[in-house]
Amino acid sequence: MIITKQELDRTAKIEKPTEQLMSEGMQFAYDFFNQKLFRGELPQCMITIDCRYSSAIGYFSPFSYVSDDSTLVHQINMNADFLRERTLKQSLSTLVHEQIHQLTFEVSERKKCNGYHCKKWAKEMEAVGLIPSHTGKSGGRKTGCRMTHYIQDGGLFDKACDELIASGFGIKWVKASSEMQAKALGLTSNHTSKATDNNKGKVKFKCPTCANTCWAAPSRNLVCGDHMTRMQKE
Repeated sequence: MIITKQELDRTAKIEKPTEQLMSEGMQFAYDFFNQKLFRGELPQCMITIDCRYSSAIGYFSPFSYVSDDSTLVHQINMNADFLRERTLKQSLSTLVHEQIHQLTFEVSERKKCNGYHCKKWAKEMEAVGLIPSHTGKSGGRKTGCRMTHYIQDGGLFDKACDELIASGFGIKWVKASSEMQAKALGLTSNHTSKATDNNKGKVKFKCPTCANTCWAAPSRNLVCGDHMTRMQKE
């Protein structure tokens, strides 16, 4: 991808990027799916975006934030790196995946569930057209500790997401790549990440299911341990 100077101009006039990403982006999508898929039953939570868990596309964490008046709320986190690498619909499906964790937590008896991705969670996922699968493909295991999903064509989520995107919705901000950061800072190849030297002679492998990555010699045949899927060389 060719990056122009204008695209990297740090002095360019922009309209409140935090508000565009959160209020007009993630919070808007959360409210939209809450109404469309969950009848508005989900209580508001704290939506965050970071890269704390590099292998997790998103996660739900109960009672993770507290206000100055001691009100506790849940947290849904989205991994900023994956927002850049995945399609908009894939990213939004992860948001709904985590909303279903929130729904499952709210309706379970004093927050007990046999496994993080339990049968109740799987049932709610299928109800909105997100099919749980440990491989991310048809026929995969539907419950377990590490799970992903695939989108059912014509399912409730698929239709609702198409409606949202058709309205002009988009995620306006994603995390810049290290190459973009280096170019904006005017760094030469000698000043880029130490990872370049550490990975000399190696190539990047990526899991086609969950997008986990690693570096290894080009001759290696690697399999993602989370999904037992052969990793592909980039």
